[in-house]
Amino acid sequence: MKKAFSIFFLTITVFFLNFQIFSQEKTARQIADESISKGSPENAINFLIQEISKIENPSSKRSLYAFLASIQESLSKYSDASKTFAKACAIGGGNADGFPKKTNEELVLDAVRCALCAGDWETANSYLNSSVRNSKNPEILAKIKLYEQWSVLCKAETPEDLDEPIAMLDAYKNLDSMKSVKPSILLTLWHLTGNAEYSSALKKEFPSSIETEIVNGKASLLPSPFWYFTPRKNLQIASEKTETNESLPSAETKTESAQISKNDSLSKEKTVPQAEETSDSVKLQLGLFREKTNAQKFCDSVTQKGFKPFIIEEKRSSGIIYYAVLIEQNGDEELSLKLKTAGFENYRYSE
Repeated sequence: MKKAFSIFFLTITVFFLNFQIFSQEKTARQIADESISKGSPENAINFLIQEISKIENPSSKRSLYAFLASIQESLSKYSDASKTFAKACAIGGGNADGFPKKTNEELVLDAVRCALCAGDWETANSYLNSSVRNSKNPEILAKIKLYEQWSVLCKAETPEDLDEPIAMLDAYKNLDSMKSVKPSILLTLWHLTGNAEYSSALKKEFPSSIETEIVNGKASLLPSPFWYFTPRKNLQIASEKTETNESLPSAETKTESAQISKNDSLSKEKTVPQAEETSDSVKLQLGLFREKTNAQKFCDSVTQKGFKPFIIEEKRSSGIIYYAVLIEQNGDEELSLKLKTAGFENYRYSE
């Protein structure tokens, strides 16, 4: 009898211990909130990756992947964000409590958008060719059509390559089925052509949109490779300001996709003008050129505005040499904003 009682007592004790451990498991919302308190976005990302690996609940894992991807996207880590969004939509769970409601189709398109921002049109197309094409949601279908044209633009090499996507987008802007993405269509057309017809339509039809803020010069596009390297029609289109934005390369200086494959080795050599550099310094990239003379001219124009740029020579495994114009941040957290105010788009340079 005593033995039976002891076994019963032990079983009850183990049950309550397990219940206590289970009850102490953090929810997805708690993990997300804790990540925000980690002091920096990089620390938050590392914390989330570690915590997600421990989670078994599909809904929690799915929502945290989507949350992680949104942080990566905000840091311009577009390739990482695209992969993380793809992981989220591959999980057959719902939305965890306390997170925005997102369908798998929406997560697929998030992955597509980030892939395009990284200049990776091939990955974007692979996602677009998934089951998302069978969507019954009109807004999803409209985004698919928009992103298809963005993909074409992403791999464009010359201004002539723009003719077909511009014609398609110009037709789309008049379709009722594309109304949900019309601001993006008009902004894209204005960015590519500089035609005031498109900026005027934005101001008239969508006066409170972020797209209108961009054409008015009150907001700027994230300097992603997609917007930065797509060739344009040789017109001044950075914003409707009187100052010229010289930081965006012209068609003849357009680089190859900024998304370098893992097998594409890269060597760098700094050329004049020189700048002091530390191993942990942060650099901002303002331009990337095929011709060194164009890089030097651009570098000179940046110098004339009071900045201290320098040129890095980048040699790809293909043998092609590019010239990147960079600036050391040197602890000046407002340098990126100062450059944008002076008309030079920029983004953080990855070694």
